[in-house]
Amino acid sequence: ASTNSLLESCRTYAPQLQASDRDDYVNALNVVITRNENLNRFVHNFAQVVKLPEPRLKPHDLGELVAHLEPMFSAQCTERSIGWKSRCEPGLPAVDIDREQIEQVVINVVKNAMEAIDLNGSIELSVVNNDGGVLMEVFDDGCGLNESVRNELFTPFYTSKSAGQGLGLTLVKEVLLRHNFEFGLDTSADGRTRFFIAFA
Repeated sequence: ASTNSLLESCRTYAPQLQASDRDDYVNALNVVITRNENLNRFVHNFAQVVKLPEPRLKPHDLGELVAHLEPMFSAQCTERSIGWKSRCEPGLPAVDIDREQIEQVVINVVKNAMEAIDLNGSIELSVVNNDGGVLMEVFDDGCGLNESVRNELFTPFYTSKSAGQGLGLTLVKEVLLRHNFEFGLDTSADGRTRFFIAFA
C-alpha cells in the first residue's frame, strides 16, 4: 500500500515530461501498480489459509446456511447465464460447524463450479439426510476434471485457470480436514462434476 502510494505520487509528475516520454512513463507505473495490487490480493488470500484458526464449533442448520447464501449464488449465476437449482430436505439434524468457515467453503465450491462452466450451464446444490448426518452435494456440467487436474486439485498454488491462484480448494481442504468431514471432487462418466461434503 505504501509503495503504491509513492507510485501514485510519481504518476502526478507525468505532465511535466516531454510528450514523447510521457506515455511510456505512465504505462510503466501502471504496470507496477497493477502488479502490486495483484500481489497484495495474493498474499491476503494466502494468509487466509496459513493463519486459519481452529474451528469454533456450534450446532447449525445447514439448510438455513444455504438459504442465507442462495441470493448471492443465484445472482452470480444469472450474470453468467447459468441455471441455479437448490434442494434442502426439511427436518435435517443440526451439525457442529464453524459457520463462518463452512460458509466460505460453500462459497468457494460454488465459485469453482461457476468458473468450470464459465457461461451457459447448470449448477445443482442439494442438502440431504445421510444416515443421521447431513450430505451436501454440488453438481455442475462444466469442463470436468482430467487425470492430471484430478491429481493436483487440492495442492497449494496449483490452478488450471489462467487467472487463478490455486488457493480456493486449498482453503476448502484445510477447513474440512479441521472439521473431520469427509469430502471429494470428481467427474462422472456423464460429464457432470460432483463435490460432496459428508457432515458427521
